[in-house]
Amino acid sequence: MDWKYVAGFFDGEGTITKAEKRYRIYVTQTSREVLDSICQLADVGSVKPIKKRKSHWQNAWVYYITDKHKIRYFLRQVYPYLVVKKQLASKALEDIDEKITNDYRRTEIKKSRIQKITSLRAQGLSYRAIGKEMNIDWGYARKLVKGLK
Repeated sequence: MDWKYVAGFFDGEGTITKAEKRYRIYVTQTSREVLDSICQLADVGSVKPIKKRKSHWQNAWVYYITDKHKIRYFLRQVYPYLVVKKQLASKALEDIDEKITNDYRRTEIKKSRIQKITSLRAQGLSYRAIGKEMNIDWGYARKLVKGLK
């Protein structure tokens, strides 16, 4: 099993979905062994059984990935070999990269605010004064610092 095989399998049997700004990857199959092998190679995602809707249907399983970092990893591995889902994977990677970059920026802004609030509190300023100083809601300033304890 290699990434070329996984890409071909994913092209034929897989799905990339987007709901509420979050991507998901699914691959359904009646052969659990194949999905377990993909999961083992990728080292991301999970395999779970799908409930039968009709008693005469075969057992089926789904390999799925829901975490944006893990989806990005998976798509980057299979992307060079995709044919059918190449354009969809490209859009998903673009969106996920932007989301991760924005998350990082927000985290950095939050850290910076926490440092400034902590410094101003050490100087004896109240949260209301800090809010005015930093042009943010004083309750938010308090919540940021109190969340650290």
